[in-house]
Amino acid sequence: MKMLESTIFKAPRFETLVSEQDEESFCPKRVTHECILGSLNHRLALSQRLSVAAVKKLIALHNHLQNDIYPFARKLSPKNDGMALQHVGRYVQNVEFAMQELWGFTQESSFHTHWCNIPHCICNKNGPNPYFLESWGKHTIRDKNCPVHGVNSEAAPHSEDQ
Repeated sequence: MKMLESTIFKAPRFETLVSEQDEESFCPKRVTHECILGSLNHRLALSQRLSVAAVKKLIALHNHLQNDIYPFARKLSPKNDGMALQHVGRYVQNVEFAMQELWGFTQESSFHTHWCNIPHCICNKNGPNPYFLESWGKHTIRDKNCPVHGVNSEAAPHSEDQ
């Protein structure tokens, strides 16, 4: 487990992603440009008055999940790597809290959306996109048999049975 923590589970070093002038600047043109390049919602970024640095950090977190964490989790076996998958689940939850903070939102797990994208997660296997659920934002639905978020695992402290 120490190898996991020392390699894949380190967050990107943000200080290398932004220049000094980007730190606190709100420049609508640059924010829009960065959002479009990084596939972020530029209208939301502008309405939240995000700095260029915050946009770059959000893009880095999204890329980190897509390029590092999800491929790593795909290689894990639910039968043999249960603790590692639970660790991935907790890690992704922490990344989502960091994203909410960067967006300027309240840190609330019931609004997380990346949890159901973790490989081997079965919480929303046959369900609609969490954004379209009437209950989105009210509680988080977890499948008690999910190898990542199972109700009986340490990975799901705020879970609801499905």
